Amino acid sequence: MTFESATRYRDGKWRVDFLARTVLGVGPSEGRGLGGQPGRWREFYPQKSPGDCGFVENVGVLCWEDGDGRAYSAEAGLLSAALGPDWRTRLKQEVATRSGGG
Repeated sequence: MTFESATRYRDGKWRVDFLARTVLGVGPSEGRGLGGQPGRWREFYPQKSPGDCGFVENVGVLCWEDGDGRAYSAEAGLLSAALGPDWRTRLKQEVATRSGGG
């Protein structure tokens, strides 16, 4: 399911389709190849750190937009809809687990 079909922004809130599943690509060989250490954040946001966009501990989340042919920083509301209100903690745990740090 594409990102565009899995998500909707309606009435000021993000909604994730009940058939969609959240997949986080942590490494460069996963998904669109945006993840990794350092990943491709600087390619799309050369003047901003993930922390400048509301992320913690230098872990940013990019969403690929097929129509524009580029990645964008995920909005907090979208991450909350997809991962739950504790999305920051869940991201840190996922990255630590998958990178061998936890």
